[in-house]
Amino acid sequence: MSKKKQNYDVKRSNAFKKVSASITKKGKIKGQNKKETKTLRKLCIHHKRGKDGSVKPTVYIRNVNGEPICFCKQCGASFPAKTFVPEKEFANTFNSFKSYNELVKYLSVACRMDPETIDFFADFSVRCGVWKKLLNRTMKIASKHDIINKKKKKKKQNNIYGSWGMK
Repeated sequence: MSKKKQNYDVKRSNAFKKVSASITKKGKIKGQNKKETKTLRKLCIHHKRGKDGSVKPTVYIRNVNGEPICFCKQCGASFPAKTFVPEKEFANTFNSFKSYNELVKYLSVACRMDPETIDFFADFSVRCGVWKKLLNRTMKIASKHDIINKKKKKKKQNNIYGSWGMK
């Protein structure tokens, strides 16, 4: 049997619903009090619902000391704009992996992972052992998306003249 491709709906994610409901007109996250605002900022998955109901990223990228860094407009979080983290670097920074959690939350939504995975990264609780497995799975999917996008760009460059220019 062939494996069906699953396309998950990010809008079903609890974190996405909670954060989307608390966005102000200026695009910032605002709760009823300071405690709720802090919690909602931690739940931010760096995407918002567009006017047409589509899911749109709220991240812009800047170069800081030669490294591309993503900044979220809603919650103010910053995280590295990498889709691949070497094993040695990851082992050294596992104790302070909060910034990598922000990266994985963003990539999990961008790669249309299932809502449970998005909620898992958004909740950021005590599940450190399982977190590492899900990180590797998300990074693997993100690198596959990278390869697919590069192939598409290469195909467009080779096919400048369209079908009538080829023999």
